[in-house]
Amino acid sequence: MKVKAYCVKCKETVEVMEPEIVNMKNGRRAARGACKVCETVLYKILSREFEEKLKGEGPYEREE
Repeated sequence: MKVKAYCVKCKETVEVMEPEIVNMKNGRRAARGACKVCETVLYKILSREFEEKLKGEGPYEREE
């Protein structure tokens, strides 16, 4: 499944390169990766349903 996030630098929604699921300080989960166009770091806070879909697809998991 492709993860898309809004890139502030490009001012458009882009696909996230090599997304990985990370834990934020408040316990929420987010996908972190880079913009395909400008390589800026992007974060997308995940819903629980979307997170479950991503978990079954590949090596996205990363603990911080």
